[in-house]
Amino acid sequence: MSANAPNTGQIVPFKARVNDLRSTLDGMKEQFAQALPAHVKVDRLLRMALTAVQKQPELLDCSRNSFLLSLLECAQLGLEPNTTLGHAWLIPFWNSKQKRLDAQLVPGYKGLIKLAYQSGMVASIGAHFVREKDEFDYKYGLRPRLTHKPCRTPDAGEMVACYAVAEVRGVARPIFKVLERWECEEIRKRFSKSPNKGPWVDNFEDMSMKSAIRRNLKLVPTDTEKNMLARAIDHDERAEAGISQEFSGDLINLGPESVTTPEGDAAEPGKPAEGTAAEQPTAEQPAQGSKLDQLAAEARAKQAARQS
Repeated sequence: MSANAPNTGQIVPFKARVNDLRSTLDGMKEQFAQALPAHVKVDRLLRMALTAVQKQPELLDCSRNSFLLSLLECAQLGLEPNTTLGHAWLIPFWNSKQKRLDAQLVPGYKGLIKLAYQSGMVASIGAHFVREKDEFDYKYGLRPRLTHKPCRTPDAGEMVACYAVAEVRGVARPIFKVLERWECEEIRKRFSKSPNKGPWVDNFEDMSMKSAIRRNLKLVPTDTEKNMLARAIDHDERAEAGISQEFSGDLINLGPESVTTPEGDAAEPGKPAEGTAAEQPTAEQPAQGSKLDQLAAEARAKQAARQS
């Protein structure tokens, strides 16, 4: 059932829930079109959104506002969600305060690299693993230095470190950040709300590389007020820590919203897929519905009128 649908106590088929979301998205095409960069077509983004919920049905159990805001932010950043490009992912997170699932935007390391190039500040960026048998040395300070000669045989050993290096326009020396394996383990334990399951267990090396890239890009100077890269890094850190994300624009004033399960019970949905506790701001929510609620209601009304 849609997160905004009435609690009728009836089971709503999955196909009907997808159609309800499609109707809402169709009614918001203009909103998304205004947010998208020129090279991304709104119909493609909406198709990707529908594909995402079909691949991960738990997204339909998320509050509709959180899903639409995450999708809109993804559009504004120019990232394609839940595709093989690996730009970004819309993931269900359990909101323990509101007792509901919320969708959150989790940028991938490829998405961060894409935004780094688009910022105009980065001339090149790369990231690499360091294996046990590699020749590797580095130092920081007034004359930083990094040398890495990989072992060229298949028995190079386990990952012992990873690093990211970026050439920044107008900066004499490349900027680099090294993470030793023990540092990656500390990041997993201290900053991830799901340290013993999910991507940090299934894809430890990729998550380690992403952490190195993210920390390196935070050192890149910015000279614009609307910095897409800084926004994406902030979303990624908040999602990893399991805290609420903050979105810019005039659509973040969310009103109260009840979440229902497919069975129609106003209760905790099923166990979130690799979710974390996403705490919400403590400020009191406004009594009236948000602009997204109004747009969604108008879209459903138009759909009902067409069917009558």
